[in-house]
Amino acid sequence: MRLVGKSGKSLFREQNCLIDMLTKDIENHGNFRCWYHFKIFDGIKLYTSYTKIEDYHSELISKAQCCEDGEYFESIQATDLLKILKRRNKVD
Repeated sequence: MRLVGKSGKSLFREQNCLIDMLTKDIENHGNFRCWYHFKIFDGIKLYTSYTKIEDYHSELISKAQCCEDGEYFESIQATDLLKILKRRNKVD
C-alpha cells in the first residue's frame, strides 16, 4: 500500500499481517471491542496493533500511562477495524 503524506512523500505500509491476525481472532472469538494502536507519520494514521478490551476503564488508565511518545490508541469494534485495514491496504 502506498500512502502520500502532507509533505508529498510516499509511505509504504503493508497491513496483511495485522489483517490476518484480526481475521483469525474474529473467527475464533466473534466480534469484540478492541483497542487499536496507531502513530501519525506525515499526517497519515498508521495502524500498528490491536488488543481485545477486557475491562475498559482500568485498561484505559493503564494504556494512557504506558503509551510511547507519538503512539495513540482508540477503541473500536473488531469488524470495523478489519474493514478499515482492508480498505487502506487496497490504496495505491
